[in-house]
Amino acid sequence: MARGQQALGTQQWDAAIAAFSEAIQHQPARADAYLARSAAAFAKGDLDLAEQDCTRVIALHPRTPNDVPALVAQMEAEAYERRGEIAYRRQDYAAALRDLSYAVKLGGTHAYYTRGLVLRALGERERARLDLMGGGPCNMCMLEH
Repeated sequence: MARGQQALGTQQWDAAIAAFSEAIQHQPARADAYLARSAAAFAKGDLDLAEQDCTRVIALHPRTPNDVPALVAQMEAEAYERRGEIAYRRQDYAAALRDLSYAVKLGGTHAYYTRGLVLRALGERERARLDLMGGGPCNMCMLEH
């Protein structure tokens, strides 16, 4: 994992993916390895691998938001956020809205911004405005573009 984190930190996406894949081979139920590999794959532009890894993280912890320990909730929120971002990029707004909304329930604060973009794409400008405000005041300028 340390080798993968180091490669991730220096934006060596292929090396990070390889290191996290090795960690997954040794411990297939290690959600943090899937999540980290999904981050490297997402940054590289391999949306299919990133989405598969996010789905695996979610499958490893099938619980409701009120039943999830804080660390697991944080990992799941990140997985739902990333998977929602992937769905948004693919213009699958229904899937994006579902995943991003669940990420928000899990405490994922970054999900508000992308969910706001999804809502704006769906024509729900008021709800979009509220989510974009939740992402930070600097995001209000995005409504004008």
